[in-house]
Amino acid sequence: MHVCEQCGLCCERHGHEITLSLSDLERWHKQGRTDILQFVKTIEYDSVIFGIRNWIDKTGKKLDFCPFLTKNFSCAIHETKPDHCRMYPNKYYPFIRQCERMK
Repeated sequence: MHVCEQCGLCCERHGHEITLSLSDLERWHKQGRTDILQFVKTIEYDSVIFGIRNWIDKTGKKLDFCPFLTKNFSCAIHETKPDHCRMYPNKYYPFIRQCERMK
């Protein structure tokens, strides 16, 4: 199992590609995290969420970076980061054994 070194390389390379879960949205709504939710748009019909577009700007354009990766490669929302990030790489990329930055 990979242990995260918190170097930010995965976030730098893949942070804009992640998917958000409904539990992410629920958590951020409960926490009042409008700073995060401003980068998220839900696709709904009759109040049912069918999809989530994440890391978009105010015009609806997809960002090609994670808006929460800081200049020193740390996560600005680490305490409430998306489930996808929490489980990376073990769930999505189980073959990763060592941080790419450390190689």
